[in-house]
Amino acid sequence: MAKKKQSVPEYGTVTRKGTLYYRTRITDADGKQVSLYATTCEELYEKQLEARRQVEEIIFRRKHPTVAEYCEKWLLMQSAKVSTATIKGYRQNRKNLCHQLSGRYVYGGSDCG
Repeated sequence: MAKKKQSVPEYGTVTRKGTLYYRTRITDADGKQVSLYATTCEELYEKQLEARRQVEEIIFRRKHPTVAEYCEKWLLMQSAKVSTATIKGYRQNRKNLCHQLSGRYVYGGSDCG
């Protein structure tokens, strides 16, 4: 059975150092425009899909930190308020907790399930 042909969009062209490239722009996770270049439309289309997947993954990880990331941020915020002995105890507890829940994500409020 034949593969379904992908519909590759038309891209703008630009010449750099005497070579013709296809160019498109995407918005990265920080909201900045990033240019992507390739010598063929198909190659640029693949680069664009990969870049968008990476941006979506970064945005997801920012919105939903893992338990280990949340614990580290919380310890950093608490370090100014409590004694060093308390922080040391917190760090030991964090090692045990994060070992058990290492890959889990933190969800807040009533939407956790």
